Amino acid sequence: MSSTAPDTRTEERAALHRVAGLLTAGIPLEELCAAGVQEMSSCVGAPTASIFRFDAPGTPTLLSSWGARLQPPPGQHDALRSVYRAGVSSRSAAQGPPRVLGADTASRKVCSWVLAPIVVGGRVWGAMCASSSTSTSPFPFDTESRMEGFADLLAVAVAHDRVRADLALLAEEQAVLRRLAVLVAHGASRDDVLNSIAAEAHGLFDVEFTALLRYDQAGAAFIVAHHDAPASLDVGERAPDVPDGLVMQVFRSGRPARVEAYADLTGPGVARMHRLGITAGAAAPILVDGRLWGVIAAMQRSGSVVAGLEDRLADFADIAATAVSAAQANADLRGMADQQAALREVAELAARNTPAEHVLAAVAAHASKLAGVEFTTILRFEPDGSTQISSLSGAPDGLTIGMRAPGSGDGATQRVWRTGRAARADKLDAMTGHWPRIAHGHGFASSAAVPISIQGRLWGALVVVGDAPLGPEIEASLASFAELAGTAISAAQARAELRTLVTEQAALHRVAELVARGAALDEVFTAVAAETSTMLGDMAAVLLRYDADDAATIVAACNSAAPLRLRVPTVPDATGELLRTGHAERVDHVTGTRLAELARTLGVGVGVGVGVGAAVAVPVVTEGRIWGALTISSPGPPLPDGAEEKLAQFADLAAAAIANAENKSQLTASRARVVATADETRRRLQRDVHDGAQQRLVQTIITLKLARASTIPPGPVANLIGEALYHAERANTELRDLVHGILPVSLSSGGLRVGLESLIGDLALPVHLHMTAPRLPPEIETTAYFFVAEALTNVTKHAHATNTHVAVELHDHTLSIEVRDNGVGGADPRHGTGLIGLSDRVEAANGTLTITSTTSGTTLCARLPTTGN
Repeated sequence: MSSTAPDTRTEERAALHRVAGLLTAGIPLEELCAAGVQEMSSCVGAPTASIFRFDAPGTPTLLSSWGARLQPPPGQHDALRSVYRAGVSSRSAAQGPPRVLGADTASRKVCSWVLAPIVVGGRVWGAMCASSSTSTSPFPFDTESRMEGFADLLAVAVAHDRVRADLALLAEEQAVLRRLAVLVAHGASRDDVLNSIAAEAHGLFDVEFTALLRYDQAGAAFIVAHHDAPASLDVGERAPDVPDGLVMQVFRSGRPARVEAYADLTGPGVARMHRLGITAGAAAPILVDGRLWGVIAAMQRSGSVVAGLEDRLADFADIAATAVSAAQANADLRGMADQQAALREVAELAARNTPAEHVLAAVAAHASKLAGVEFTTILRFEPDGSTQISSLSGAPDGLTIGMRAPGSGDGATQRVWRTGRAARADKLDAMTGHWPRIAHGHGFASSAAVPISIQGRLWGALVVVGDAPLGPEIEASLASFAELAGTAISAAQARAELRTLVTEQAALHRVAELVARGAALDEVFTAVAAETSTMLGDMAAVLLRYDADDAATIVAACNSAAPLRLRVPTVPDATGELLRTGHAERVDHVTGTRLAELARTLGVGVGVGVGVGAAVAVPVVTEGRIWGALTISSPGPPLPDGAEEKLAQFADLAAAAIANAENKSQLTASRARVVATADETRRRLQRDVHDGAQQRLVQTIITLKLARASTIPPGPVANLIGEALYHAERANTELRDLVHGILPVSLSSGGLRVGLESLIGDLALPVHLHMTAPRLPPEIETTAYFFVAEALTNVTKHAHATNTHVAVELHDHTLSIEVRDNGVGGADPRHGTGLIGLSDRVEAANGTLTITSTTSGTTLCARLPTTGN
């Protein structure tokens, strides 16, 4: 074995240059391979040369050859597979006698060969083979590297050929896409677009026939279009059920699939495939808006499908998906335009606050038109699943709004009730239930129902009834009308609830104002009963107070014959149970209960009405104890849901009024006791001082005066007596002033007029007194005196007034005391100035105080009741 001579290298470069020139010229791959194998054979001195392509993994196929056509010995196939796996060159010597392909080469033997891989895109695409039949001339050591140069040129040629093929395919696919786009743009029907997709796929792929299938929610596929399919295969037919067939493979995996031989599969649909003559096929999923819509299938009725067909179908499926989506959008757009016009008309009705029954009638009419049927109805569900007709359009004779039917049966409406989802009945004659029987009796064949929900809760159903099978997407089309119906009903209910809420809040506000301003309990109780009755449709309303002897007294009533102050025993059925548990109680059927018996005995209804059929009672709770109960009653059916909550609001207001009254009464009584105690203490202290210490001081003064008069001539003793007399008189004056501050003697002895005159006479401020009131009880006069005294003190300290008027008058058992000045104003209880004390003293006497203060002066007006103290 010798190295390559320079002229041989030159010849090799020239050969490679010639092959590269052919590559640049763009000749077909087959011609380039033939030229390349010839040039390679000449360069390496191989009498025989071949090019193999690996079609399947490790399986070589002869693509081109040069020289003697000898069949490779068995060992060469193994060498080719080794090259495929390793991707490197190899050589070997042949063993055994030659196997001649032609008589003209019978004298030549294959003794050795060299293999060089052809690598395209990182993968072994094929191999070049140089073989020799002369055992005495093995290939030189550099044969592999020289062959690899030709292999690289062929790899480039293969890559270019692939690019050209891909570009041609892309151009063809783009042409298909344009044709389909033009079809869609011209408004072709969806069926025409689907048929065109099947025809275009048949033109692109070398197969017997193509089919387009669409999945339903359960995974079953239905043929929607085909091209060159067997005559017995119909559009609309369900694809044969073959578990490992193309349709189910794609549905399960969402990826392209192929079946090499349907004869090898099992399942109920295989026999159908055999009858259709289908032997093999490939398929790819069609995704529309990211969801599996269907499948494009290419089928063979003889032999198998070519390698990689499923991948080519996957590329075409993207084109099909675009066309399907566009066609569907066109169809949806046309349907949507009609639907939106109808929805807009119904929405405008609802927006104008049209009554709900009129809106529902419009919904039913438009739903009929959309579904292409004559008869549509809107049914409302009762709590037990029974239904009531709320609206009708095109109804047969005998059906009217308000008719009811039980909830039994398996029709579309009953399934909506059970599942909350849309349902359909394609064969009414096979359905059970009241409505399916009526519809079938009038000649109808099918129905579909969609739920109507309000705030997430099932309210009813929109039902269309046809005399033929309904469209497959009717439920989706009706959903918008059902939603609009729910919105209209919800809006009507919301308006009614808003009106009710406004009425309730106004009623609560009126009662709350009474409570806030401290109205008398009887006034509050009467308002609670009246507002409760009005709020609940003029039902009988009664407010009861529990007594200690297991009885209750009616303290207020409205629309009830029960008289006030009537005492009735508590009964287990309502008020007694409420007293025991502290919770609201409801009696839906009074007949046969103790409540009904008591109603007959009293002739009223136990404080809850006459002819009672149902009643609700809620507790009135103050400071953790059950004070009484607020009840309503009706002679008719059970009271509406939520009656307890509405009653509870008024019961709380009654409880607040009671608590306020009790607290105020307790506070007033406490204040009165404090003031009375203080006033009594003043009077007692005045008596004690006047009758005790003051009298002794007077006696001492008299004694000292007598002693001074008897001391003649004056001297030291007389001086001491004079000094003692001075201090005694001074102490007596101060004690008299102190007693006057505690409780003037003039007030206790001469009454309010004398006391006020004495008070005013000691002031430097000019005060005009106007008094017409007679003598009053001491506690009232004491309160009035100190009110005026404190008011005048404030005027002196803060008002800078030049004139003050005091008026005291008695009108209708109410003593009115007014102190008015012309000072600078600014009197505000929040800033002190003695006004808080004045207010406390007046309120302790169950009186009221009014303060009016401006820049031109201040007026304080107290009103004290002269009875009940």
